[in-house]
Amino acid sequence: MKYISSTIQLLFFSFLIYTPYFKIGSISVSWGYLVLTLPLLFFLKKGSIKYNKDIIIVFQSILFSFFVVAIIYVMNILRLNESTIDTRGIKIHIIAIIIFFSTFFIYKNYYSRMETFKLLRLVYFSLLINPILVILLFLSESFAEFLYQYISINPRIFTTPPLRYPGFSYDGTSYLSSFHALVFSLGWILFFDPRKQSLIQILILILSQLIIFVSMMFIGRSGLIVAFLGILMLIFYLSKNKLIFKLKTFYKISFLIVAAIIAAFQILIIINFLGYGWYVDWAFSFLGFEERDTSIDELLNNHYFLPGSWSDLLIGNSDFGTDPLISSFHSDVGYVKYIFGSGIIGLIAFLIIIFNFIKISIKYFRVKPQIAYMCILISASLLLTNFKDFYFFYPYTHYILLFFMFFALTDKKRDPQNG
Repeated sequence: MKYISSTIQLLFFSFLIYTPYFKIGSISVSWGYLVLTLPLLFFLKKGSIKYNKDIIIVFQSILFSFFVVAIIYVMNILRLNESTIDTRGIKIHIIAIIIFFSTFFIYKNYYSRMETFKLLRLVYFSLLINPILVILLFLSESFAEFLYQYISINPRIFTTPPLRYPGFSYDGTSYLSSFHALVFSLGWILFFDPRKQSLIQILILILSQLIIFVSMMFIGRSGLIVAFLGILMLIFYLSKNKLIFKLKTFYKISFLIVAAIIAAFQILIIINFLGYGWYVDWAFSFLGFEERDTSIDELLNNHYFLPGSWSDLLIGNSDFGTDPLISSFHSDVGYVKYIFGSGIIGLIAFLIIIFNFIKISIKYFRVKPQIAYMCILISASLLLTNFKDFYFFYPYTHYILLFFMFFALTDKKRDPQNG
C-alpha cells in the first residue's frame, strides 16, 4: 500500500508540472485543466486563506505587469488599426495568475507539512519520469507510436530536424531541455545533502543525473547552458554554506568526478553503438567543439532587432509574434517578441516580477538555502533563456515549479534547519 501511495504521489506531481495532454477520442484534454479546479475545492472547504507579505509582493508585481500590458493593449487598439495586434500578453498574465493561486492551494493542502528534503526528493524523482521517457522513446520507435496514441504533443516538434521526443510534455526542444536542466541542478542539491546518505542513495542519484543529462542532449541545447549556470550557482551554494570545505564534501566530489568520467565514456560508446553519435556532435556544436553551428549564426544575425519607431519601442504594437503568417516581424527571441508586444515599459514591468523572486529568495538564503538556490536558479534561467526563446510566463512548467518552490521558501512553518 505504501508503494502504491508513493507512486500516485510521484505521478500526481509529475503531471502537475508537465501538464500532459491526454487524448480522449478526437480531443486532447490537459491535466492542467483538472488541476485548475482545485482552488474552487479549496475555497469550498476552507472559505478563506492567509498570505504572507512576500507572497503578496510577488502577486502585486504580477498584477502590476498585467495592468501595464492591458493598458498598452488598449492604447495600441486606439492608435493602430492593424491585424497584427493580438491578446497573447493579456492571456499569459491571466494564466499566470490562475497558476499562481492553483499552485499555492496545492502546496498548502498537500505538501506544506512535508519535511524539506523529503519534499525536494519527491519533486526530483517526480520530474525524473519524463527524462526517462525521453530516452525510452529514442530507444524504441514502437514505444513512441504506442505512447503518442494516448498523449498529445505539439505537432511542430517533428517538423524541424533533428528528431526530438518530448516525453509526455506538450512542448519540447529548448523549453524542455532547459527545464530538465533545472531538475539536473536540483539533483546536485540532493547529492550534497549534509545528512548521512547510503551508498545506494548516492548511486541512484548519480544514475538519475546521467539520465537527465543524456535527455538534455537529445531534446535541445539550451539545457546545457542552464546546467552550466546551475553548476556555477552550486559552487556559490556550497561555499556559502561552508560545505565545500568539509572532508565529506571533498570525498563526494572526488567520487562524483571519477564516476562521471567512467559514465561519460560508457554513454558515448552506447550512443554511438545505437547510431545516435551525431546527436552528441549536434548538442555540443554551439560550444565550439565542432564546426560553428549555423543555427546560432541564424539567431544572432536575423532574430535580434528593435521596433522602428520610438512609440513602438516604448509601448510596442501588441504584436507578440503569435501567428507568423500575420505578424509584422519574425524572431524567436523572447525579449524581442515582448518588446514588440508591450515595449520597454512592459518589459520592465515583467522584469520587476523576476527581480522580486530573486530579492526575496536571497533574503531566505541563510535559513533555507536549498529551496532559495532553486528559486534563484529558475529566475536567473528565465532571464537567460529569453535571449533565445519566449519564456514570458511560458512554458508553464518553469513557472509552476518556480511558484511551488517560492511557496515552500516563504512558508513560515517550514523548519528552517531543514532548508
